[in-house]
Amino acid sequence: YGESRQPAVGRLLHRLLDAYPAATGLLINNEAAAAALPSVSYERGQRVPEDLSVIGRYSADFAATFSLPYSFVESAPDRLGSMAVRQLVRRVESASARKEPSVVRFISPELADRGSTAPPRPHSR
Repeated sequence: YGESRQPAVGRLLHRLLDAYPAATGLLINNEAAAAALPSVSYERGQRVPEDLSVIGRYSADFAATFSLPYSFVESAPDRLGSMAVRQLVRRVESASARKEPSVVRFISPELADRGSTAPPRPHSR
């Protein structure tokens, strides 16, 4: 889901959580949703991680800017940007490099554990 502004992001989170009431966890890959989730959780009376485990994918700088309490996988925009610029400069400066096939490089994921996950709660019957 691609909402990126409030209040649309908050409404979307409410709709998703309403649609999946048995969900025990969220993987947040949208920074706007990660920033909105604390207030949505509060409005719903959901505690993290007791009621809902949460892991995000964003940068440590983003987490600090919004005081996000969730564990997250570092998206490393600075590292990725540096790698891309080095590759671009290499291709611009070298005729032989321009002829090389495109390369895909991965960075190792780094988990910042902030205690926002727990074992799934038992299902109510």
